Amino acid sequence: DLPKAFATLEAMEAASVACPPALITMLADACGSTPQELDRAYEVLLDLKDAGRPVSIHALNAVIEGCSVIGDLNRAYETFDEAHNTFALRRTTATYNALLRGYSNVSNHVGLRKLYVAMMEDDVDADNRTHDLLMHSYCSTGNLAIALEHFRCICRPSMNQYMALLIRIINSGAKDLFPVALELLTAMQRDGFPIPGALQRAIVIAKLHDQWAHVLHPRKVRGKTSKGAAADLHADAATADRDSHQTRAVSEP
Repeated sequence: DLPKAFATLEAMEAASVACPPALITMLADACGSTPQELDRAYEVLLDLKDAGRPVSIHALNAVIEGCSVIGDLNRAYETFDEAHNTFALRRTTATYNALLRGYSNVSNHVGLRKLYVAMMEDDVDADNRTHDLLMHSYCSTGNLAIALEHFRCICRPSMNQYMALLIRIINSGAKDLFPVALELLTAMQRDGFPIPGALQRAIVIAKLHDQWAHVLHPRKVRGKTSKGAAADLHADAATADRDSHQTRAVSEP
């Protein structure tokens, strides 16, 4: 029920209640489920405006992201502009992220980069999701130089950002970047992140387990052969996968 959903967002904003990002994403996925549902979302927004009722920036963010979900970037950009020009609302981090999601989905790193620059010029702060979307796009299109440049500008990288960059470098086979990957791996552990199974498998496949054993297993490496270090990694990868499945099983209803 989009009218009720948008009315709830309006009430939350009026009461200065923080809107959980997951709620906006859920609503965006609903808006972008079909072209007809997206049209209906626009109709609801226009009805609110014509009735003289305030339109929540959260509702607009959901509609922009709905456009991104369905792949209609032109409409997403038009709505992004309307937030400021038609509804006189200040665009937020979530507004930019909603549009960034569309560019990230199609791996348009050029458009993504331009939008990020515009975000900075608009004095809107980036958050972890912003950086996740950027890193995903840069890495998926193989733009490792841009990905590294952006990564180094992030004050506190998340595990997702470390993972995106590390797996891309390792899978690329770019041996000149392996020392950089080792530095990233060291920094990742220093920041308190575990090494997930997917990353461990990538290291084994690339045959880097022996060279990086001192970082991967600082307590186990003494007296270990290359095969022994690889076996440790395979065992840890299996454990990480099992723990991940168990966590999902507990969290799923």
